[in-house]
Amino acid sequence: MLTQGLIFIISGPSGSGKTTLVKRLFCNPSRLAKNIQRAISYTSRPIRKGEIDGKDYFFISRNEFKKREKDGEFIETKKIVGNLYGTPKNELNQIIDSGKDALLCIDVRGARDVKRLFAREKVVSIFVLPPTIEDLLGRLKGRSSETSHEIKKRLNLAKQESKCIADYDYVVINSKVGLAVKKLESIIVSERVRRKA
Repeated sequence: MLTQGLIFIISGPSGSGKTTLVKRLFCNPSRLAKNIQRAISYTSRPIRKGEIDGKDYFFISRNEFKKREKDGEFIETKKIVGNLYGTPKNELNQIIDSGKDALLCIDVRGARDVKRLFAREKVVSIFVLPPTIEDLLGRLKGRSSETSHEIKKRLNLAKQESKCIADYDYVVINSKVGLAVKKLESIIVSERVRRKA
């Protein structure tokens, strides 16, 4: 019988660099790449410069998102700074049922929902933080697509989300991307050995 894969959750405040780390994780064709697959979330927010539809997120209209939500297509949904985000149920189940591990890049509330739905031994949670609040602010300001009002809302949300660190199995400080990616790889490899042994 095929062993079900693990679910790796990566969370962190907007601007922590979690999306960049996930991209780099899959760029390097290491022993991880063939055994782990990202379950790509849907969002109603506009696409940002450098993002690719179907790779970073599935970008859909608010009406389309609401329809999918009503049809029960998402395992969890959240509203963040006025935009909707959701994790597709079927895709996640297909990944882990195939024996591969799934990687979810979701917020703290979404992580809580996923943890409630799956056995504890199937879920590994990792929280990504920038070195300082000043670094976080700098990264948020570097996004040309965001207004000062949106940046302020994201900064306040980051402070709230950071209070949930104790709910996570691991914390990765993203001061240098290369080093942070190596830490993520180490966590994934060690958890595979520990939980699948």
